[in-house]
Amino acid sequence: MSKDNSTPFDATEYDSKVFNTIPFYENFFSETIDFINNTIPFPKKWLDTGCGTGSLVERAIKQFPDSQFILSDPSKNMLELAQSRLAKHTNNITFLDPYGTEDIDKANLNNIDIITAIQCHCYLDKDARIKAINNCYNALCDGGILIYFENIDTHDDISRKIALNRWGQFQLTNGRSFQDVTEHKERFGTAYFPISIEDHFSLLKNSGFEAFDLLWYSHMQAGFFAIK
Repeated sequence: MSKDNSTPFDATEYDSKVFNTIPFYENFFSETIDFINNTIPFPKKWLDTGCGTGSLVERAIKQFPDSQFILSDPSKNMLELAQSRLAKHTNNITFLDPYGTEDIDKANLNNIDIITAIQCHCYLDKDARIKAINNCYNALCDGGILIYFENIDTHDDISRKIALNRWGQFQLTNGRSFQDVTEHKERFGTAYFPISIEDHFSLLKNSGFEAFDLLWYSHMQAGFFAIK
C-alpha cells in the first residue's frame, strides 16, 4: 500500500498514533517553545519545515501571536490537514508547496528568525540531510536559530539493541501490537536513518553555525539548537 508521507502512519492518523510511538513526544513542542521564548521571544518570521499536521504551530501561535509562520512539508496530505487545523489563523500563516527541507531552497526564503523541524530530517539520507541543514543555515538571518528533534543512533551495537528494546517496550505498554513494534524496529536504518549526537554536532559545525548544542535527550530521540 502506498503511503502519503514518510512516517509509518497515514497523515489522517498521525496525531493519534505518534504519542503511542515516541516517548515524551509532547516535550518536543514544550521544549521548543520554551527555548524560543527565552532566546528570541518576538520572532518576526518562523519557518516550520516538516510541519506535519500543524500541531507545533497550533501551540506556538498562542504564545507568539504577532509572528508570521511559514509552513512546509513534503506530504501534500499533511499540508492539507495543517491548513484545515489552522484555518482561523490565515493572517499569520503562509503555506508553501510540498517541499522537504532538502528542497526548501526552491522557495527562496531569507531572513528567517526561527526554523523548526520536528521528527523529519531522520528520513533523509546523508546527502539530503546535509543539504537540508545547509538550506536552514542559508535561510536564517544572522543570529537566527534552528531547532530540530530527531530519532538518533547510539554509540555502538550493544547500546542500540538495548535502546530499541526499551523503545519497543514503551510502544507495547501504550497499546501497539507486537507485530507493529517488530516492524517499527525493522525500519531503523532502512526507512529512517538516524545518526549519533556527535555526527549531528559535526554536521552543524560544518554547515557554519556559530553555536550549537543538545537541547533535549531521552531514549532514542534528541533535540538540538544551532545559532547562525
